[in-house]
Amino acid sequence: MQRKIGIVCSAVVLLASAGSAAAQGTVSFVTTQAERDAFDAAGNADNFLNGSEFQPVGTDGVQFILRPVTNLVGFPRFISNNAAGINFGGGGGSSLAFTFEADAPLDLESYIINDAFGFLNAPTFSIEDGGTVLSAGNDGSRPTGLGNQSRAFVGGVLRLEADTQYTFRADTTGAAVQAFIAGFNYTVVPTPASAGLLAMAGLAATRRRR
Repeated sequence: MQRKIGIVCSAVVLLASAGSAAAQGTVSFVTTQAERDAFDAAGNADNFLNGSEFQPVGTDGVQFILRPVTNLVGFPRFISNNAAGINFGGGGGSSLAFTFEADAPLDLESYIINDAFGFLNAPTFSIEDGGTVLSAGNDGSRPTGLGNQSRAFVGGVLRLEADTQYTFRADTTGAAVQAFIAGFNYTVVPTPASAGLLAMAGLAATRRRR
């Protein structure tokens, strides 16, 4: 009986540690000219990214796909920048909304705002899942002179499913309302299968020790 209890306890500990072992990853929306040219299906060496061209990869290999939905001026597209990321909020053709998805389940922990356009009004933005608002009123004001700054989402960490489209939407817009989002910080959520494999490994190890 004591042996069985020890085996079960080891499995429980391993299952609990499976969720805590994941390291934080970051996906950057900052692109160089060469990267934009590589993403750009038209091959016209501009700063615009259309359709599903923008597919950045996180620091841990998670693949993201971003698609522009609406812009204040012109057709849906991203305006990307060498140092700041994606322009959103209104004027100059910047994005009012875009969708994003990842190929792994994530806890989206924070977003990264750049200090560009400090002389303009700051937008706020929401994260949506279909018609459901997951987080609203997120601050897009520039951290003047601080470069990039990570900020937690209103309401806390957002759990995102793999291969599911979510929407980033500017809440306050206008020609004089602009900011740059430079990326997301996240943690990959272990799947039940991977947690189960860790538990089985723990059971086997416990039995060998007995």
